[in-house]
Amino acid sequence: MAYRGYGNSRLVAGGGSVVVNSDGTISVTGVTTFTSLIHRKITATTGSDPLEVLRLEVSDDDNVNLGAGEGPSINFYVAEDSALSQLSAQVAAVREATADATASAGLVFLTALDDAAPTEKVRISRDGNVGIGVTTPSDKLEVVGDSSFSGSTSVKNVAEGNTGAVTQKTFRDSVTLTGATTDTSIAIPSGERLVAVALNVDTAVINSGDNTWAAAFITGSTTTVASAGTAAAQNTKINILLGDELTTGTTEVRFTPPSGTFSAGVIEIVVWTEALTALANA
Repeated sequence: MAYRGYGNSRLVAGGGSVVVNSDGTISVTGVTTFTSLIHRKITATTGSDPLEVLRLEVSDDDNVNLGAGEGPSINFYVAEDSALSQLSAQVAAVREATADATASAGLVFLTALDDAAPTEKVRISRDGNVGIGVTTPSDKLEVVGDSSFSGSTSVKNVAEGNTGAVTQKTFRDSVTLTGATTDTSIAIPSGERLVAVALNVDTAVINSGDNTWAAAFITGSTTTVASAGTAAAQNTKINILLGDELTTGTTEVRFTPPSGTFSAGVIEIVVWTEALTALANA
């Protein structure tokens, strides 16, 4: 079936309407301002279930037995050159069960490198498990590959009947080195344990001595908990493992050159701490 219209054309059926606009956009039921190629609008309700706005359905009318890994998908094509475009990403609901009478499915996200077919990167399984780099996640979150986190990260064991948790946090600061000694204080909750400190030279260190420096990590104002090595060049990184409990709520980092005074140098500081939340009564 073909339909041809000029200007804005409207098809009406069953109380709804489809408008094919002169610029190629399509709107469905009640949309008068067009900002995308397809715009579907429905009326809100007071229920608690998702409202169906768009349906993608794969039927098995011919009893071909849909295989595991198949299902409806949304395909994204990205322009590559001239009139060419490449299938670059997909979001699909795929059957996870092998039994033909079972429709349990997972939601998968696929992405592609240049001139390559999309491959699965993330999956939400039928059980609600999330996998990154794994197609059959067996835990609530399973990651295969390196991972990094920012902010606080808490680990709880609610399954064992308690609400205790170990929480790891990061604190960041940047300090410009001046004079014979440069101090900076990082506010950390009292009672937390220092786990590690990382230093990165953002701007090369220069002083009137031999262009090296030492950094001492101090709880309160007197006790040195660890000392860093020396470095001067930009992007030099120093990592230190610690294990001291803070009782004052602050830790100071004191930078000192072996001789002379600092005339340049910016150091980025990242501090990792760990806190234990008390267990609930059994």
